[in-house]
Amino acid sequence: MGKDEMVDVEELMSKIKSGVWSTQDAFDCIKDLEQEYLQSSKTKEWREDYSLAAYFTSYGIFACSYRECVFPMIELCQKLLEDCPNSADQALYYLALMRLYFVTGFQPKIVEYGLKYVETGYADRMNLKSTYNSIVVAFTENDLFEEALYYLEKMIDVTRKDPAAEGVDFWNSDTINEIVYLDSLVYIKIGLGQLDDAADAAKGLEELIKTKVPDDQKSFFDIQKEFTCLYLQLYMQPQSEEVADEFVHYIHNLQSSGLAQSGISFCIRYFAEFMKLLLLKNRFQDVIEIGKFLAKSKLFTGSTSMIYSLMMKASEQMQNSRHPSEYEQISKRYIEVLEQEQNNYNAMVRSLTQEELRLMRLRKTMARDSLTGCRNRATFEIEGVRYLSDHAEGCLVFIDLDFLKEVNDKYGHESGDQYLLQFAKMMKNALSHNEFLYRYAGDEFIVLSNRSKLKIEMMLDELLRKNPIVFMLQEEARHISFSYGVVEFGEMPGDIYTMIREADHRMYQCKTKNHSRLQKKENTI
Repeated sequence: MGKDEMVDVEELMSKIKSGVWSTQDAFDCIKDLEQEYLQSSKTKEWREDYSLAAYFTSYGIFACSYRECVFPMIELCQKLLEDCPNSADQALYYLALMRLYFVTGFQPKIVEYGLKYVETGYADRMNLKSTYNSIVVAFTENDLFEEALYYLEKMIDVTRKDPAAEGVDFWNSDTINEIVYLDSLVYIKIGLGQLDDAADAAKGLEELIKTKVPDDQKSFFDIQKEFTCLYLQLYMQPQSEEVADEFVHYIHNLQSSGLAQSGISFCIRYFAEFMKLLLLKNRFQDVIEIGKFLAKSKLFTGSTSMIYSLMMKASEQMQNSRHPSEYEQISKRYIEVLEQEQNNYNAMVRSLTQEELRLMRLRKTMARDSLTGCRNRATFEIEGVRYLSDHAEGCLVFIDLDFLKEVNDKYGHESGDQYLLQFAKMMKNALSHNEFLYRYAGDEFIVLSNRSKLKIEMMLDELLRKNPIVFMLQEEARHISFSYGVVEFGEMPGDIYTMIREADHRMYQCKTKNHSRLQKKENTI
């Protein structure tokens, strides 16, 4: 790929910041990143800022809410995570995936990748706070208010324990974080049914905006604060005509506020609760007019299907009066929205399925020794105790290959690898489906078997003496030799590691005999 085809990070950041980054720009970036990924994954040579290019492409999709670009970018980020050896880059991809799933509204993945980002140890101060805030939103949206409160406190702890440096601009100041904290606290306390605490948080929010926010920024925060306080009134004065009036007035102010390009966003779910109140008060025309605004405006995030559902109920009550065709138009749009959300759902299911398949492959790879294909030590640590608890009778066998060092020194490590491969292959062929071979260390293996000690020793002696494993080394046929120690389940007190130590001790007794025997045999390593 030529340099001109690569995503330029500086240009990308500039476009996103200036607001001229389009959907087509996003698709072009994904295409170029995909092409570069295919080439770099073959050569294993990555340009230094590739991960930044992928991250900022994801950030742009998140900031602009380009839903149609989300799933292709999710798929790329998941592939990059598999091939990424750098922990700092992994942290960027976790953060990117959290934000991409935020656009889809799929809360489980927001929480999963948000926590993975936090746990990397590479989370910087600003992104750590925004990550906790995203997790808070995810839990709040699912009515998991205790969990939301826990992570909200974690978010504000970052601010209070590590204050921002003096002289930072207002948008990077601690005041912003305190505003987010108090605003979120209102919704969480409402969800917990603690309305007095919610009212205290709302008062704190009002005072903070009044005293700490610069005058030229106040309108931005006032309009958010006003809705938060109105939402509190919805619960403190349920089914109130006055609250319904105030909500309609608020919507009219919002429509004329010119905030569409300000970066402000509201969760449409909370506005739907007010529309239910309007429906209850038979204010059908207000429901339809406000619903149209909510469905089309860029100020709102979340599913619009609930809005159209409420509009349909309102139009049903009006279809025999002034607007007979209103119901048909709204019904048609409602079906279109449901179909689009079904498509989004299907895309998300495909993405989650692909991710799960990749994780299955990764788990399988991580469970195996890369050279021999045997289960590895980490897998033994997981499976060993379980195998003993599932089998009342059986044996643990500790095996050490003889003369591997000599093979490496005399013939080279490639020959030593072949020695290990041939041993593992023949050993696995000799074991049944209910016996497992683990590569425990370099030339050490462990077998978990459900055979008796006598039977497993007979099988091993068969391989050593009567029908030894043949190994071709530089066109010469040699016999593979190994030493072993066997301990029966329940033979001694202690845990599985006590058994390993005893089996290791018996293996060394066997090795002494083997070396004495092998010195007398020809064509044997």
